[in-house]
Amino acid sequence: MKQPRIFIMLLVIAFFLLFPLRTPAQHTYSYSSIDYDESTGLVNAYAQTTPDYNTQGFYGYPSVTTKVTDGSGIQLAQQSSQTGSVSFTVFGDGSDSYTISSGHYMLASYREYNAYSQCNGQTYSFGFVDYYNYQHFSETPSTPNIYFSYDNFGPGPNCPEESADYVFGATTSTVRRPTLSGLNDIWWFNGTTPAYYALTSTLTASPANRSSYTFKIASGTNEAGLGANNATTYYSSTNSVDLNSTSFSRSAADVSATVTVGHWTSSPLNITIHTAYVLGQAGAPSTVSDSTYGYSTTIPYSIYDQYGNLLPFDLPVNEFFPTGWPNDDPYSNWVHGPAGASLTLNATFYDRITGNSGNPTPPSTGPCQPLCDHKIHHAFQEWRAGNLTPGQGFRMQTDTLQRYTDHATHEQIVSPAP
Repeated sequence: MKQPRIFIMLLVIAFFLLFPLRTPAQHTYSYSSIDYDESTGLVNAYAQTTPDYNTQGFYGYPSVTTKVTDGSGIQLAQQSSQTGSVSFTVFGDGSDSYTISSGHYMLASYREYNAYSQCNGQTYSFGFVDYYNYQHFSETPSTPNIYFSYDNFGPGPNCPEESADYVFGATTSTVRRPTLSGLNDIWWFNGTTPAYYALTSTLTASPANRSSYTFKIASGTNEAGLGANNATTYYSSTNSVDLNSTSFSRSAADVSATVTVGHWTSSPLNITIHTAYVLGQAGAPSTVSDSTYGYSTTIPYSIYDQYGNLLPFDLPVNEFFPTGWPNDDPYSNWVHGPAGASLTLNATFYDRITGNSGNPTPPSTGPCQPLCDHKIHHAFQEWRAGNLTPGQGFRMQTDTLQRYTDHATHEQIVSPAP
């Protein structure tokens, strides 16, 4: 009765000799991270080599060697550990970037004699037990082209070899001072939005793959705001926000914005907010006779920003009379037309002022030689940019529009007149 049992046991042993069991694959993870705290000036570095639970049974001394360098490649610190991780701080040296570079490895824990390798069919008289075949590991990066974290995959099966040292390679990570980009020149027209003029600068922060960003107006808070509510500080999970003009710059580049990512703040992005600030005469006023109105006076103007630059695009302009038309001649029955508006041409426009049609009192005539001084009536006049609606837009000039019997003038001109 015992012989069949012996025979069955021999069959089981033969089965395992002919068909060796395949060792399941396991994982060892390697990782590096670095951060910089601008408030303390400290670089914080961390790296680890972490075998999973099953791997730890056959391999020992998960090790890591780490160094920190600045943006010029100057080494600031180096540390090693055979416990699987290192964590340390070092003072930065004013660089705009710091990099951690780590090497990861571990050792086989067991030796064996007359060991057969299922990988190459060799028998070693003496070797180390590479139970999960880490000598043929493969690396899987956490994200493409950013190798701060690897899954080092031991594919199995058991492949003894003569070396106990399994080097997994390197991980690296870099922390950089964030940068901020956007338009350096935008415009403001007192709430109006003429075509072709950028009223907003979209601020874009780099790096783009972080979880939180703090944007801030560092200077010029009375001239610009962030986001829909024109906030001074704006917190976001995305790397961009709109900076909106809310007034005009009093000096060039007087608005600045920053972004903080982690514990590091960008250099400021400086922005100038332009406006249609001042009118300059684009030629001498001229008056000619007119068969309907007696005369027609033309006063040409060009529009400049607050730095003396001719505006780059055409835009709407309007005139506005906020206080009425008092008579200078108490017997006059002259009437006046409504306030007008027009689009500029090459940033230039004309105010055309005529006499009175029909048979007014006193009569409207062609220009005298020299011009007559009989005043009819006058009005306080405003010139505004950015809108065709009288009274809307940014005010560039005030003056007194004075009508005479034979011509018209702009007097008491004040420009700029914000």
